[in-house]
Amino acid sequence: MFQGNFALLSLSSAEAANFTNGVPVVGAALAYLFLGKKLTSAQLVAGIAVVAGVWLSTAVPRCGRRFGLPGAQGSRNRVAM
Repeated sequence: MFQGNFALLSLSSAEAANFTNGVPVVGAALAYLFLGKKLTSAQLVAGIAVVAGVWLSTAVPRCGRRFGLPGAQGSRNRVAM
């Protein structure tokens, strides 16, 4: 809970909410490292998907304006809703 409140100091609420998806991934990684729990291939694939999703949802709006991606923050070609 503390890291979520701390993240709101420098991120928007939408960006901070994305990082809450990483909590189970970090928990599984810590259980593997410190408790010796086994990770299945499905858990590894799901963890990679979560990390990729968080990265895409935070990096594309920032870098997208360099490449003119629709919907990127600051781009002139916004997607019409």
